[in-house]
Amino acid sequence: ENPTGTHHTHLLLEKSTGWTEIGSPGVSDIQFNRVHLGLTHYGEKPYVMYFEPGNSGVRVFNRPPQYISNTTPNPVCKNTSDFVAVDSVIIEDLDHDSLWAWATSLTPGLIPTANIVITPTSQYNHQSNEQGFSIMVTPEADQFGTASVELSVTDGFDTITTIQNFDVFDLPTASIALPSNDLCVNAGIKHLGQYGIPAGGKFEGSGVWNDIIFPQQAGTGTHNLEYIYQDVNGCRDTALEVVTIHQIPTVSLAIAVPTCGMDNGQVDATGSGGTPPYTYYWSDGHDTEDTDSLEANLYYLHVWDANGCYVMAEADVSNVGYSISEILTDVSCNG
Repeated sequence: ENPTGTHHTHLLLEKSTGWTEIGSPGVSDIQFNRVHLGLTHYGEKPYVMYFEPGNSGVRVFNRPPQYISNTTPNPVCKNTSDFVAVDSVIIEDLDHDSLWAWATSLTPGLIPTANIVITPTSQYNHQSNEQGFSIMVTPEADQFGTASVELSVTDGFDTITTIQNFDVFDLPTASIALPSNDLCVNAGIKHLGQYGIPAGGKFEGSGVWNDIIFPQQAGTGTHNLEYIYQDVNGCRDTALEVVTIHQIPTVSLAIAVPTCGMDNGQVDATGSGGTPPYTYYWSDGHDTEDTDSLEANLYYLHVWDANGCYVMAEADVSNVGYSISEILTDVSCNG
């Protein structure tokens, strides 16, 4: 069945070296299995047909491409860039034609047409009827909702379209609610999981492992603590807090021991390091830096600096021992 109107006809033979037009020199001795007949109708598309010996009828190679299927659209997150919304839109072309594709946004306020990239823009595959095109998008800043993209594919004569819908999701909001942003280097490990909002995210930072911060491993100074939360749509947000790990104070003691078994011992304490001012508390009840009127005993000094970092010192206040002859002759003890 030929197309109506004026047309030109030529025959091609298939051989191992390719196609040769009938009538070319030396073609009479070529063995062939199929003959292709190309019919061109001016003003319309060409019709390309072939027939095979032993088979009746003629097959027409001018069929338009057809939409077959597409992969499930991927969730797109707000403020992403060059994200593959649809991995593959499958187009079938039984004629193995070259195909060209382009896209038009039906929701330009969410995703402008200029922000859509089709990969590849053209494709030709000798081995397969099916050819796939991916859709990559960049949503407008701070916009989310349902997006629609019209994909157009042509073989140069027929054009088909398919509409792909996918969601652009808003981002979750992550935050960190620490009881304090100050830690002492000797504070021991701190479990962070309960301080991330919403729950289920992950903490990262210096000295952080498995949502636990190790102050000694992190070291003194300021550190960025991140909380990364990802929702069911794969969209994520990151919260940031600055944590300061402080050095602990130190204390030195000068001890004056009691004499003659009396309670006249003294301890002169000097705090340093950490962050002044310091708070003192002695195990004998004194809350001053120094303590006196001490009998022989073991005393403990607790020191806190302005950041609440803590150190403890031990004062061994021992009585001065005397022999009997020393006691009898020691004016200070016996008057």
